[in-house]
Amino acid sequence: MLSSVLAAFIGILGSGYCIIISALGLSHGPYCFTRLERNWMYPFTESSGGYLLEYNKWSACQEPHNIVQWNVTLFSILLVLGGIEFILCFIQIINGILGGVCGLCCSHEEILLLAVILITLECNMFYRCCRSESCNKTYRSFISIVLALLGVAFSAYSCIIFTLGLIQGPFCNSSHGWDYIFKDTAGGYLTDYLAWSRCTEPTNIVEWNTILLSILIALSGLQLIICSLKVVAELKRTLCGTYSVFVQAGIL
Repeated sequence: MLSSVLAAFIGILGSGYCIIISALGLSHGPYCFTRLERNWMYPFTESSGGYLLEYNKWSACQEPHNIVQWNVTLFSILLVLGGIEFILCFIQIINGILGGVCGLCCSHEEILLLAVILITLECNMFYRCCRSESCNKTYRSFISIVLALLGVAFSAYSCIIFTLGLIQGPFCNSSHGWDYIFKDTAGGYLTDYLAWSRCTEPTNIVEWNTILLSILIALSGLQLIICSLKVVAELKRTLCGTYSVFVQAGIL
């Protein structure tokens, strides 16, 4: 249970951070070259997200092309994925805590209390499982494996996308116009710091792109490792009937 709750808690932290950053980015709007001011700025900062419903104002951003549509689509997808992951990890934490409590003190009072708290989270199923030790263990292991596999899928997808983005490089303005000028270097530009100056706009876009995607790759990789270990541990417990390779809370 300790490993299950810990992995889910880390997932909640990551998804919560993703939700907050995505919401702020969506509300703040993109950084673009405006038609009226003829300068690089955040033209929708003062609108508090109101620009999202005023499509006629999106044309205020002249460069990069379709940056508002791209910004809205990207952050909306991140919000949805972050929300789904947050809900799944939260359910996993509740499931882990419930299993631990039921295993230690499965009296009538505790069952009634847990049923009230989790009435919207399949309380009837949890109640039945708490009355049967074998059902309880099987159900918890199955839920843990499913949620861990979803974590593996999401984190692997994120890791691949972020890695491809890092290899391709940023979309920036150079002497040849707006393009992915490092897309043919197969990531070689990452060690060729002199080539970074080829991107003239936005300012320091190569550094920002490299740092951001590197952090996201590291976080996705960490989540992938944790979720993979969780899958292996639960499969070992289910198939072999032994304890998890993680330290159990009852042993401490």
